[in-house]
Amino acid sequence: MNQARGYTNYILFAALFANALLLILYIGELSISANEAKIVFESEHLLAYFARFFLELFGYNDYALRLPFVLIHIVNATLLYLISKKILKKPQDSLIALFLYILLPGILTSALLVSKSGIVTFFLLLFIFTYFKNRKISLLLLPFYAVLDTSFSALFLALFFYFLYKKRDREIVFTLLLFTINMYIFGFDDGGGKPKGHFLDTIGAYAAIFSPLLFVYLFYSLYRTLIKEDKNIIWFLSFCALAISILLSFRQKVDIENFAPYIVIATPLMLKTFLNGLRVRLPEFRKKYKIISFFVLTTLLLSVVVAFINKPFYHFYSDSKKHFAYKYQIAKDLALRLKEDGIDEISSDDRDLLLRLKFYGIEQGESYFISQRSVEKAQEVSIFYTSKRVASFYVTKLPKN
Repeated sequence: MNQARGYTNYILFAALFANALLLILYIGELSISANEAKIVFESEHLLAYFARFFLELFGYNDYALRLPFVLIHIVNATLLYLISKKILKKPQDSLIALFLYILLPGILTSALLVSKSGIVTFFLLLFIFTYFKNRKISLLLLPFYAVLDTSFSALFLALFFYFLYKKRDREIVFTLLLFTINMYIFGFDDGGGKPKGHFLDTIGAYAAIFSPLLFVYLFYSLYRTLIKEDKNIIWFLSFCALAISILLSFRQKVDIENFAPYIVIATPLMLKTFLNGLRVRLPEFRKKYKIISFFVLTTLLLSVVVAFINKPFYHFYSDSKKHFAYKYQIAKDLALRLKEDGIDEISSDDRDLLLRLKFYGIEQGESYFISQRSVEKAQEVSIFYTSKRVASFYVTKLPKN
């Protein structure tokens, strides 16, 4: 027993280490995006203060920007593994849940980007882990969550229905009060103006986070639990968040960052449904489950390969800007080229580009002008990935007044 536990721990640490190493190595391939630059230089959101704290501490560079989110991801994966041990029957089942979680395309993305998704996921997993350990202590976390971010409004609604299901009157009142406080502080975005349907956009976003086949099975497992099985707190969190986001999508564009963390934490529940269906059947009747698992695993591994080895795919795009990683590339390479030419300040009519270059030490100034429009007598600066020209910029020296 102790020997098996030792092997399990070894695999756990090896998986987390390999995952962290892969993400850290890939940081060098990324550039700050326009949205991330706005968060760093202009936003007053807690996420911006979090990012700026590490940048001020370690300098303005990609590793100081992204490493904190990688570390949060590793902590989240560890928490999910520990929670899975409370839900799944065998130690190896929890390892499968861990592998499934770290291979999700949306999880890999949020682990590298300046996004509140990883932070929200951490607080959700911390609450669930604490709830399984000591319910009273976990409830003490909730007032802090109420004033932290609007994302936690879904948490309070889900807990309201969960405690209603469990017939716990004091907790019902408590969570309803916290939901009211959260709404009072952060308000409610009703989409503004004329209602517009974004149902397909929302479903597409969830499918991208999980991969289409896995999201369909997640939806099935949540529905199956609704009609046939006992519903635990994780089910309420995931099901309520999914239901709320889908209902809102019929009227307005949904901020997936507010809801995705609630859905990804359902990974152990989805795996539990799959393994229960597999194990109650005789070996000769498990073929369809093996086929499903093969296609899911293949899809996830292909997603990982495409995500990390994406530059050759520029050859398939006539317009490089349509490449899924374009907005997270180019800027750093452009800044390095400008510095090689002795340019450390520049102006442009592209404000987003100026913010991105500022992160890499190119300040706004009046000595040069840069644009992606061809200009007579301008110096062309092109960025190539795997021998494919993916972007061209034109730099003009401005006359001194």
